[in-house]
Amino acid sequence: MGDRLNKGFSLVELMVAMSLLSLIIFVGSMSYSTFIGSWSKINNKINSNINNARNLMLLRKSVNSTMAYLLRDEHQKSGLLFKGRSNGFVSLTSSPVFENEMPSYYQVVFEPGKFVGEGRLLYKETSSASEQYFEVEHELTFKYELVLAEEVSNFEIAYLGWSTRKDKLEIFDEINKPKEWHSSYNSFYSQILPEAISIKYLDKNNEKHVLYFDLLDGSEKLISRSQGEDSDA
Repeated sequence: MGDRLNKGFSLVELMVAMSLLSLIIFVGSMSYSTFIGSWSKINNKINSNINNARNLMLLRKSVNSTMAYLLRDEHQKSGLLFKGRSNGFVSLTSSPVFENEMPSYYQVVFEPGKFVGEGRLLYKETSSASEQYFEVEHELTFKYELVLAEEVSNFEIAYLGWSTRKDKLEIFDEINKPKEWHSSYNSFYSQILPEAISIKYLDKNNEKHVLYFDLLDGSEKLISRSQGEDSDA
């Protein structure tokens, strides 16, 4: 046995040991690569969720601060800036996302993608200091864009309010016309801003999202003054 110890390892034994060591290193490196890949996916998802939450907070602040803003048509008739359609809306906010010095015109819009019913939810903005908007026919050019959600489907938007300002003022009369949800809402003709906006959609993971915004409304006082009415509202 002493001779065996003095001779050391045979070539076969050395090759077997090296093979086992290589196998252990290979299995370890594969496990490490799998762990790193899984962690990267988890980390990217966390960062994406944080970014989406931040963007939605900025969106909520902007929409909740929607302002009553007067426009005029070619006949000098006054109305308010809020164009709500089935794919989004345009208005003015006192809490812009990009430029905080002045109120900004903004748009929340569903932009169709390559596939039917699928697209992106976007927030667009431009400062009122850089673009004058007085005529109802004017089309805004937006300077900034923020992607709120990718691969959106089943997009729905609705506006809560009265069909006209007159309907709201007659709420305590015998003929009560309650506020309703509308698929479109143009405040230039209704003479009043909607009271709330609801947005529903499915994300790329088929998870349902419901966004609800309350609007601050100073439209009655503004419209009354533009039409030469006395109002303490």
